[in-house]
Amino acid sequence: MTNLLAQLKPFANKQHILVNDQQVSDIITGLLNTHNQYKSEYDKIAGGFRGRTDKETGKKIYTFLKNNVNYVIEPDSKQTLKSPAAILYTGKSTGSDCKNYSLFTGGILSALNRQGDNIKWCYRFASYRMFDKMPHHVFVVINPNTANEIWVDAVLPKFNLKKQYYYKTDKKVNDMALVAVAGIGKPKKRQEKKPAKKAAAPAKKAARKELLKKKATKLKTNIKKAGKVTLKFAAAPVRNSFLLLVKLNFKNLAGKLQKGIDKAPDKIKTFWENAGGSYKTLTIAVGQGIKKKAIGVIGMQLGAAPAAAAAAVTAAPLLVKVADVLKSIGIDPETIIDFATDKLKQVANDKLEKINEQAAAETEAVKQEVKETAQALDKETGEEEKSSGTGINKTLLIGGAVGVAALLFLTRKK
Repeated sequence: MTNLLAQLKPFANKQHILVNDQQVSDIITGLLNTHNQYKSEYDKIAGGFRGRTDKETGKKIYTFLKNNVNYVIEPDSKQTLKSPAAILYTGKSTGSDCKNYSLFTGGILSALNRQGDNIKWCYRFASYRMFDKMPHHVFVVINPNTANEIWVDAVLPKFNLKKQYYYKTDKKVNDMALVAVAGIGKPKKRQEKKPAKKAAAPAKKAARKELLKKKATKLKTNIKKAGKVTLKFAAAPVRNSFLLLVKLNFKNLAGKLQKGIDKAPDKIKTFWENAGGSYKTLTIAVGQGIKKKAIGVIGMQLGAAPAAAAAAVTAAPLLVKVADVLKSIGIDPETIIDFATDKLKQVANDKLEKINEQAAAETEAVKQEVKETAQALDKETGEEEKSSGTGINKTLLIGGAVGVAALLFLTRKK
């Protein structure tokens, strides 16, 4: 630890507020900006983490963070992104959260690639909450979207431990170094702005603001659209577990659903289709389940229905929702809601925090388009773009001599 700190710019504990109020769209941008800001610092310390294989490299980083940087959940009022010096210096005092674990991991891998390695990796933003597409967690994945994924998440108790999520998006970074090559002859002197160009600057600035406003509207639309698509896909395991419970007539679920179908079929149909399922499939399962004797917790403990025990945990979110629907049409859901609530708490305690894959992908595409457009306009006007946001909390940069950075990550606790 001391050896690594000695190679980095001194930690000055400077804090700078980048965004007073942030939205989800600021999150990934802030993380990636911080990653890019400290590339040269990670170049100084990356070599010691190189392993014989990509997996060994990932494990070295994971083990180092586990041993030297305490995991601490940041309060909503102060979300930070740190430089490598800040992460190391505060490792045993204030500690770091998943954002800074990921920044350190990504920073090392990116630096190794600039030094000749060829490690495929990405930042993965994820959500374990079935009906919540907001980002709660980020970690690094080596060999993303292959059969050989390696998860480097120092929040978890074991290396390469994989906790299943409902939504995710992967964000890659450019690991290549930028090299400026001088041409033949003397460089041209920078010309002063012409009066006509100077006069046109305010109009171009106003046009840029209007364009960014339109991009923001498009961004929100894309997030909603992608959310609907991925929710239907991601909820499949939950629906399948729920259908199994219906077929087993767990807690007389099939019997209660049949009463619901007889009494208010539209409500049952709406409930199931909102979860992304086929109503016909549900009615077939109900038909199979009502032919069987209802099973409950006692039967499960005796081993009568071990499949139901596992399915009940996975299907807990839908069990809670169907209980509400049944209650609204006058059918007592007490036995279902009590059990489902208990299992839902169990699931919540087991899971970490987790972004809708398509929604966040759309977010990044639009954000990149906004950035490129703004840069093009800035080039013409000669003005630097200033970032702003609207949302909930303050975001800080904590850092070293250059000002150790920070932005936010989420407005949600892990």
